[in-house]
Parts: sequence; structure tokens; C-alpha cells
Amino acid sequence: MLKHIYRWYQAIEQKIAMTIDLLDDFNRHDRANHSPRLHPFQREHHKRVAEFHKNHVAKLVMDKNGNGMLVKWERFVYNKGKAFIKMVKQHI
Repeated sequence: MLKHIYRWYQAIEQKIAMTIDLLDDFNRHDRANHSPRLHPFQREHHKRVAEFHKNHVAKLVMDKNGNGMLVKWERFVYNKGKAFIKMVKQHI
């Protein structure tokens, strides 16, 4: 059971690291750009999506994402998830 939790923790930590601090690893959309099958419009779309997510997480971290109910829930879940991962990391 502990191994399962640890693998889950590693996956979540990797996702957060990809979106927060290690933005060079956030290029999963860029992998699609090397595929010759994609239309140029799709490549541009993938770049815009990656840029949007990068900016969205940055706004979320700086609390400049607004004050609506959905934003408050998003910030709450993000902060609780970050605290949970930090706690698990200290105990492993």
C-alpha cells in the first residue's frame, strides 16, 4: 500500500513540478510539434494551450486570478494539494 501511495505522490509531484517550477519539462505539447502529421494550426494551438497553462498556474500561485467562487475553490484545492505533497515528502 505504501508503494502505491509513493508512486501516486511521485506522479502528482511531477505534474506540479512541470507546471510550477520546471517549465522546461512542461513541453509535452511541444512533442507534438515534431510530428509531421499535425497541421500547422494544431501546432500553434498546442503552443497557445501550453502558454495558457503556464500563465494560469503563475497567476494562481501569485493569487492574481480573481475572486470568483470557482477561483476560490481552485486556489483552495491547489494550496491543500501542495501542503499535502509537502507533508508526504517530509515523511518519506
